[in-house]
Amino acid sequence: GAKRPLIIAGGGILYSQAWAALRSFAEQHGIPVTETQAGKSSLPWDHPLNLGAVGVTGSPAANVGLVEVQVAARSLRNLIFAILCSASVDF
Repeated sequence: GAKRPLIIAGGGILYSQAWAALRSFAEQHGIPVTETQAGKSSLPWDHPLNLGAVGVTGSPAANVGLVEVQVAARSLRNLIFAILCSASVDF
């Protein structure tokens, strides 16, 4: 398994009303969550696993988390898989 996994919650979490499943999964596995602009509020802002938004307008914690995932992935294919597992790309 991944040594430092990170969930990137996209708009698909909100569109499909899967916020409870996201929260349950993150808590069960202790995986921190970042949110795209479309996925903001997928996890309550004050939840201990919520690192905040990722990207140019994101939080430092979320962006550092993403950089750590990129370094750990060591290949673009693995990084894309990690991101697409949690983010919607149908916009």
